[in-house]
Amino acid sequence: FVITIGPLAYRLLRKNRRLHLMYFAAPALAAIVTGGLFLFAFVSDGVRNRIRSVQMTFDDQVNGKSVNLDRCTIYSPFGLGQLEADMQTCVLPVAPFGAQRMISYGERDRQSTSMIQFSGDTQRWGGSFIPTRRQVQYLLRRPQQNANSSFLWSDDGAGKITLTNRGGQRIRKALYTDAAGTWFECGVVEPEETVELTKSGLVPTDWIGPELPTTIDTAPVSGSTYSMWDPMGYRSVSPIRDRPLLERRLLSFLGGAAEPRTFAVIADPDSDRLPISGSLDDQSVAITLGRLP
Repeated sequence: FVITIGPLAYRLLRKNRRLHLMYFAAPALAAIVTGGLFLFAFVSDGVRNRIRSVQMTFDDQVNGKSVNLDRCTIYSPFGLGQLEADMQTCVLPVAPFGAQRMISYGERDRQSTSMIQFSGDTQRWGGSFIPTRRQVQYLLRRPQQNANSSFLWSDDGAGKITLTNRGGQRIRKALYTDAAGTWFECGVVEPEETVELTKSGLVPTDWIGPELPTTIDTAPVSGSTYSMWDPMGYRSVSPIRDRPLLERRLLSFLGGAAEPRTFAVIADPDSDRLPISGSLDDQSVAITLGRLP
């Protein structure tokens, strides 16, 4: 504005001998340019919080246990909203610009506005934990005892494998390895539907690749090019050592080092597991890794 619009307006008014109008033209042009920037940001980013969640579950049907681990990346245009979880969930903030930088409550040059509230069976994270126009990432971990599996498997030992979807989300694809190490797969399975798997000709990495919006430890949400955030969301200094055990197990499974009678299922995300209500789901996905007795 100072370099371009101001001098042009000055020369134009001076040429037309209306230089006194600069008293009104300067603030008016400043208001128009500022309003245009706000309008551009509003149109490009919208008003709703965006969230991309990789919802991972380890379904241990041998011991009747399961563990949920959600890696959620959140982008808020106005810094509004709160991350909510029950008191049984462990919430871990992940440094948005890499593990080499310290996580601090708020900006270092001003007073913290971070806020954590515990009320009844609910914990809420707000303030600087949901900053304006900056991506943040959280790990949410919740173990469950005697959990009812959403997937009912049947293996007759002779190559006939069936899968029944007992959950509320549509299965996009499933992969299973039997006691002999043979891989089987299937496509879409609607809730309450049973399908028979066929032998798979794909390696696990190729099987899962197209379904994930990005790699497992970086799940950036979409946004405009106007927003100046780190495009990767989270960049790991040590990408193997700082992954939780469930993510490492999934990577091992995809690398072909799967135990007999284990499976992986990719399904639509569970909206009840998204930690910010009313947010815009941006290509979230649910991945379940499990083993059978």
